[in-house]
Amino acid sequence: MLDCAEGTLNQFYFLYGIEETHRLLRGLKLILITHMHADHHGGVLTVARKVHELTHNTEGLAVLAPTPFWRWVSNYSELFNSCSSTKHVRLFCIDRVYEDPVSTSAPSVSEMDAPSAKVNPVWQLKQSVGCVTAWSSLLSQLKLKVDPVKVPHTGTSWGYVISRSKDGDGDDGTFWKVVYSGDTPPCSQLAEAGSDCDLLIHEATMGDGYEEQAVKARHSTTGEAIQIGRMMRAKFILLTHFSQRFSRLPSFDTFQEDIAPAFDFMQVKFRDLWKLPYFLPYYKYAFAKHWELLQNRADANQQKKKRNEETLQQTRNAVSDALGDSSKREKPSSS
Repeated sequence: MLDCAEGTLNQFYFLYGIEETHRLLRGLKLILITHMHADHHGGVLTVARKVHELTHNTEGLAVLAPTPFWRWVSNYSELFNSCSSTKHVRLFCIDRVYEDPVSTSAPSVSEMDAPSAKVNPVWQLKQSVGCVTAWSSLLSQLKLKVDPVKVPHTGTSWGYVISRSKDGDGDDGTFWKVVYSGDTPPCSQLAEAGSDCDLLIHEATMGDGYEEQAVKARHSTTGEAIQIGRMMRAKFILLTHFSQRFSRLPSFDTFQEDIAPAFDFMQVKFRDLWKLPYFLPYYKYAFAKHWELLQNRADANQQKKKRNEETLQQTRNAVSDALGDSSKREKPSSS
């Protein structure tokens, strides 16, 4: 499972019913957490408790997460006295089982995207001792390779590159590679680590035209997410995490055969991903109210940007006049 937000267990019951949910939870072996925002980790303990109730697994549900997650589990246990971290959650902290061969500090946005940056984007497994051995053993059982990549959303935010080992014996014996961005602004390190992946699941919190807001919030716009996918040479790009503050829909309606949005309760098999882009023209009809809201907000945002630019230009002209330098005075844009 990639992240586990508040309400995840309820969504399982709503979508699958009791029996199928319990069947799926019995088969759940690992949750990967990207960062410490509740919409990405707040449902872990609820799911872990239910898994333990169904399986009676004394080791607990394996969770790979940033180090602060351990403090959160401990605080939760103390407050509610309903979850033992050793009983329900088998926690692997990223920086305890992986290490950065170059630096242990979180990169800034500018450092992450500097063309000359010489940074290994993938954190490497530490020497096989203690929890590292247990983690390696788990991955071997699951026949998976998990590579964490630091991304500049918060100080402890991560993306994941997940692949099946070439000698794995999956359902059809094939090798695959999936990249999950978590929350992040455009990150060239993630693009490098996930090169030639079969599927990129990338956040697109902001619509195009909201680049300034995206920079402040350290998120990506739709266009930026697609650009990272192109840099990555991803075979398919699935856009997620649309901000309800702006719209519940992605801000594009141009057909591209390898790009599609994801929605709550969407179920799609890997082999059927190619079908998703063909539904795009119908979203504006199925979600007519939200589509109209998206367009209205986009228009209002453009008008606001235009007014701000005009106000800034007027201020510059006023300063030039006050300094007696009319040669630097510019006329407002007529567009």
